[in-house]
Amino acid sequence: MKAHWVLFGCLTLLLAGSGKICAQGAAVNQAPPANVPENYILSPSDVILVKVFEDPDLDSQYRISQDGTINFPLIGLIKVSGQSVAGAATTIRERLLKGYLRNPQVRVNVIQYAKRRETLHHRAGTGAEAGELHSSG
Repeated sequence: MKAHWVLFGCLTLLLAGSGKICAQGAAVNQAPPANVPENYILSPSDVILVKVFEDPDLDSQYRISQDGTINFPLIGLIKVSGQSVAGAATTIRERLLKGYLRNPQVRVNVIQYAKRRETLHHRAGTGAEAGELHSSG
């Protein structure tokens, strides 16, 4: 009997530590946390997750359009490309403050980085090859 309680306790701690249980005890499917620096600059085709604390109806993922905008509920098009992750969160928060929510807490995470192309140039005598480098962040 004691072994069952120990197993139950371990399972509870494991689930609570993984972020899969909310305060009411119901299971929640959450995206894995993205380790994105707050100063990462957003660009078109990045996929971001916007979360508004205590307003899950506004939580959603967005692919930043080629013109640098996302279409956010209540406030419409917002330009986020060229801003840091923290800057985009502040922009969304400020727009939500204008007649929609009182003191919204907004978090932006990058879920998927846009593919970026960078050209490398060969310098004579270095042994480096010229070409393109494709990266995702």
